[in-house]
Order: sequence, then structure tokens, then C-alpha cells
Amino acid sequence: MPPDASVLLCAVTATICIIVSVIRAELFVPVLIKKETHLIAYPRIRFDLEKLKEPDIAQVFQAQVGGKFAALNLLDSDVDSLANNIKDVLLTTADSVLGKHRKKIQPMVTDDILELYDKGRELKGKRTGRGARMQYQQMNKAIRNGMKSAKEGWIEKRCNAIEREMKTGNSKHAYNSLKALTKPTQPRAAIIEDRYGNLLTDNNDVLKRWTEYCNDLYNYELNPDIAILQNHQQQPRTEDQGQTGTDVNSSAGGENSLNVLKAEVEAAVHSLKPGKSPGVDNIPAELLKSGGKELTKALTALCQKIWEEKEWPNEWMKSLVIPLPKKGNLRRCQNYRTISLISHPSKIMLRVILNRLNSKAEDLLSEEQAGFRAGRSNTEQIFNCRVLTEKHLKHQHDLCHNFIDFKKAFDRVWHDGLFACPQRFQHRGRTCSSQVIHSLRQIWHRNQHSTEKSKIPVNSRDNINAHITINNEALEEVSSFKYLGVTLTKDGTSAKEIQIRIASPTAAMTRLNVIWKSNINFSTKLRLYQSLVISILLYDCERWTLLAESERRIQAFETKCLRKLLRILYTDRKTNDYVRHTVGDLMGLYEPLLSTVNCRKLAWFGHVTRHDSLSKVILQATVEGCRRRGRQRRNWPDNVKDWTGLDMPDLLATASNRSAWRTMSAATVMSPRRLHSHGVMGLSE
Repeated sequence: MPPDASVLLCAVTATICIIVSVIRAELFVPVLIKKETHLIAYPRIRFDLEKLKEPDIAQVFQAQVGGKFAALNLLDSDVDSLANNIKDVLLTTADSVLGKHRKKIQPMVTDDILELYDKGRELKGKRTGRGARMQYQQMNKAIRNGMKSAKEGWIEKRCNAIEREMKTGNSKHAYNSLKALTKPTQPRAAIIEDRYGNLLTDNNDVLKRWTEYCNDLYNYELNPDIAILQNHQQQPRTEDQGQTGTDVNSSAGGENSLNVLKAEVEAAVHSLKPGKSPGVDNIPAELLKSGGKELTKALTALCQKIWEEKEWPNEWMKSLVIPLPKKGNLRRCQNYRTISLISHPSKIMLRVILNRLNSKAEDLLSEEQAGFRAGRSNTEQIFNCRVLTEKHLKHQHDLCHNFIDFKKAFDRVWHDGLFACPQRFQHRGRTCSSQVIHSLRQIWHRNQHSTEKSKIPVNSRDNINAHITINNEALEEVSSFKYLGVTLTKDGTSAKEIQIRIASPTAAMTRLNVIWKSNINFSTKLRLYQSLVISILLYDCERWTLLAESERRIQAFETKCLRKLLRILYTDRKTNDYVRHTVGDLMGLYEPLLSTVNCRKLAWFGHVTRHDSLSKVILQATVEGCRRRGRQRRNWPDNVKDWTGLDMPDLLATASNRSAWRTMSAATVMSPRRLHSHGVMGLSE
């Protein structure tokens, strides 16, 4: 296969661009990847995938797919022919059984209002006398009132539809309707600046600029230090390993004897996520998951041919790259994030290879490496940072964090270094694996960091300053830094983060005013409130160190939201207890927000205690040094100690038993003292 590639660009609308990138490279042999750019048009097809949820239609689709694949010759076809046959069978069957998706448009403007507009235009040209002008003003007033009534009626219909969908359990349609009703329009710039800052207004010029930007982005000259590769050259092979090298799953028969198993393909198909946009072949994941045994058999044969012939289907080497706006000046291409949409069938083969690599990669990664690893989450990383900071400040030690951002980390990959990583560990084969790229991060060239986004927060009681330079560029020291969606402050407390967490759902409540003012059922409002508002507030709540002021803020926010849901104004002079009693009368026993935070924090303590991980080591470790005189500042474990009345050794012993810890957590949260402090005594009476 020739080592060339191309980037294709097309426009969907005047303001939305879709870029198609074709990357051609052999599966097992490292090659130099280059890219060229030109413009094409590209069609998009959307099927009515909701019909697959009906058992009868799903059975018909599976039967027709199976019948067509039974007549195909899966053994004599080459890679491209077999891939095209699978595509044709799926697309033709989906078109005949499911049909195209038709977007339903519900216009807000009625025919009566359009007639008023026509009359208004006629009167506008006849405003010669006083009476005509008065008549025109009255018509304008009637149009405005009619538009207002039509909008209110349209919103009420949408709200009723949301309530019906929530009652029937169709939450996806309900949230899609809610998004259409409340989500603000995403800003998209029809005018783009060229590389010199000049404005481009013509559509063809805009497309050419996007083509130029993508060409520069993916063909960026890294100029790395080649000497780095000397430490990552392939180790000498032994006689037992043979001339072909050790494969990921070594076997005496060589790498081609490792046939792709049907179970591997089934697991890869099962891992595909529904609701994702398809690639250039227009095959959504739902068609692959509903194809049945014959489709799995065909996909297994295709993956086996790819594995044996080391040849990738041509259409699988194309990806749609969607520019999504980030922040800043949207006239600059640099302020867009490029998202690649690859073929869903190609993900099956990639997942098979990646699953074979994961077992080896896990043994090579350090315990501190948490990105793109199974069983590792943002929660653990945030918890580690918070507890480490609290422990160091408690024992009067300074702690310096250095957050380094790489420029276009996944867009500017050093391919020579990428290919050297598998060879260094005797692994043949390559795929766009996050694990492999993270191994490459350790030998990345020093000049590829972003000084503007790399920051240094220092946790110190003495307000010391840190001076760190990279290639003679000083990194900025900041008092707070947003890490994984959470604000880490210089004083190491959770107060500012809780304030920010409360501000975000407050804005969400404002955006949903059209729902709160509607006449839909209170239970539906409460479900939307808990899923769309409370979920924002409770992010990272397990890692909060709660103080009395923080608890007061959380309770005040909850009461304010409940008043809005119940349409109770402060001028009505209704107490908070009355609001809580009203919610209890409508919904029964209602768990307060603060109790939810406590439950999650207790559950997280038990999880960390029972799980052998870096978080457990940090939680139970001690830091050398002495504490300052006077009252000590509250730390993360202090909340758990106060709620349970146990010291740390007893907590660790109890939390090691999952059942005992669950019983204690439930009793702690629902104790009369805690209920009274949370303001829910009236709900349990």
C-alpha cells in the first residue's frame, strides 16, 4: 500500500464544515504518513433507528441481513470487496426495513399570524393619514400579541410532550425535546480569518482556509531529537522468538496463527456505543449490533483477512473531521476542536487489536498513570490531589503542582517515536491507541508544550513563589487552577469549588425557567430538576471537605430551587419548613441534598478503603513534620469521623466489610440528629 494520504474537505451548510481525512498506512509496517488536501462533496444518510427498538422490526432486519450474507462468498473475496459487501448489505437492508429518518418540524408561527403579517405589509404602504397610521399600529400590536400567545402555546405543547415521554419511560426523547426547548443556539462563525488575520466571507475561500488549516495541523513538523530513539530501539531477539518477533499474544505458530476469534468480534460489537454519528460509510453502530449471527460471521471473516493480509479497507481509512467551537474568537480556526468520525466497522478491528494490546500495556504503565485506563477515573485523581494538599498543609509542608499542556497532543503525533514504542517492548502491530500514545508522551520533544495553558499552583502557608522555566519560558504561577472540571485553590480548601458548583446549577435553573413556569406535573419537574440541575452540583461532591458555611450554602440553594418548582415567592412569606413539608406531601419521603452529599462521601470512603489503589495509600499515609499550634483546619476524613463517631482505625476496620459499612452509612445519614440538621424532620413525621 503506498504511504500516502489525503485530507478532503466539504461543506454541509454555509456555516458548518466537515473535513474528510484519508490516512493510508500499513497495519504492521511503520511508514511515513503525509497528507494532501482537496475539496469534495460528501452525502450523509440518517436511518430511522428508533424502529429497531420494536422487536418485530428488529427481527425482520436481522432475518434479511442473515439471508443476504448467507449467499455471499466470504472466503474468496478480498478485503475491499468483503468490506463493501458488508456495507451494501447493511445500507440496503436498513433503507428497505427502517427507511430514512424524517425530522419533524413544529412551527411556532400559525397560519392566522401569517395572515396578520400580510395585512400589516399592506397597511405599511398606506400610512398616509392619521387614521391609517393608527390602524397600522393596532395591527402591529395584534401581531405581537398573537406571536406571544403562539409561543406560549408551543412551549406548553412541548412541555406536555416531555411529561408524556417521561411517564412512558422514553427519557431520551424527553431530553431531546428539552434540549430543543432550552438549549441556546451554538455560535458558529460563517466568517473565518486567514492565517494573516484577514476576513474571508466567500464560502469557497472559507473552505480553502479550513483545508489549509487541517493540512498544517496534521502535517506539522515536530523536529524532534532523533537521539531519543536510541534508547527505544528494538531489543535483540532470542532464537526462540524467531525472525518475525514476538507478537502481543506470542505463539509458536507465528503472528498469523493468532486467528481473530468470533468471541473477540462479538465483544467488540457489544462495546460499540449507540447514538454515535457514523463515519464516511454511513453505517451507525445500531445496525452492527442488530445484525445477528450472520453479520458477526462476516465481520469475523473480514477481520481475519485484514490480520492475514496486513491490508486495511480503503473506506476504513477515511474519517470525517468535525470542527466544534471551543472558546475565544470563533473566526480563528485554532479555536475549534477537531473531532474525527471513523467508520464503525473499523472500530471492531481496532477494538480487537486494542484488547490484545491492553494486557501488555497495563504491565508497562506506572501506578501513577491514570489517563485512558480501565478502573481509573477523574474522581480518584481529584481525590488524590485534595488529600495530598491537605496533608502537606497540615504538617506545614509546601506542595507545588505543575500542570503542563501539550499543543495539539493527539493531532501532532511523532510517528517515528510512536512506532518505536511497540518495538521497544517487542510488540508488533500498531493502532491509534491512547495507551500507546501515552507511552510516547514520556519521550515527547520538550518544545511541544503550551506555555499559555501550563500553570503552577503552589500550596503554602508562607506564600512562597515557584519559578519554573521550560526552554527559557517561565510558567505562570496561579492561585487557582481548573483540573478535570474542579477548581484547585492555593489554600487547599473546598470553599471556592462549592461556590462554583452552586453557581453552575443556578445558571441551569435559569435556562429551564420555561419548564418551571409551565403546568406540567410536579413529579416531572422534580425528576428534571434532579437530573439536569442537581447532577451539575454533585460533581466531585465526594471529595468536598464540608464546613458549616458550606452546608448552609447547599441547603439555601436547595430551598431556593424547591421554591421555584413550587412557584412559592419569598413575598408569600412561607418558611423553609413549609416548603419542605409541601414537597413531602407531594412526593413522600424526600432525601435532602445534603444527605445525598453525605451518602456519596461515605460510600467513597468505603470504596477507597476496600480497593488497593494509590488513593488508599494516600488516604492512610502520613506526612513527616509537625502541625501548627492552635485549632487544626478540618480535613477530608474529619467529616466521616464526625458523622460516624469513630476514629480512623475503627473506620478502616468497619469499611473493610461492605455490608457493615452500608448499614452504618444508612444509619448515620438517617439518624435524628442528622435529619434535624438537614431540615427533614417534618418529612418523616
